Amino acid sequence: MESSNLTPQPDANLDAILRAAGAPLADDGFSQRVLAALPAPALPRWITWGVPMTGALIGLGWVLNHGASVADGTKALQTLTAAATAPGILIPGAVILAAVVWLSNADDAIPDGSAAVPPAR
Repeated sequence: MESSNLTPQPDANLDAILRAAGAPLADDGFSQRVLAALPAPALPRWITWGVPMTGALIGLGWVLNHGASVADGTKALQTLTAAATAPGILIPGAVILAAVVWLSNADDAIPDGSAAVPPAR
């Protein structure tokens, strides 16, 4: 049966061994190659939503500053929604959206240049 006291106990001998300065292990440049092969760091999360949101707010401010009203916007949105859901637009739009999503995973490319099947996320 396991002890109920799972707090690690200090071990001076083990600490001394682990803290002793020794020569680094020779790896013939392996560590350098691994670090060079790592992907670039991803953009900070605030950039991926902050930049489009800022653009949307600037656009909204510009539209409202040039005399547009909420009623005009509502009517335009209804017209756009009706046009966008028409079968002649909806199906090609879905295909284009699927292609954009597929191509956004281009970093998952096989070394010969062909694209890999995107991983399930």
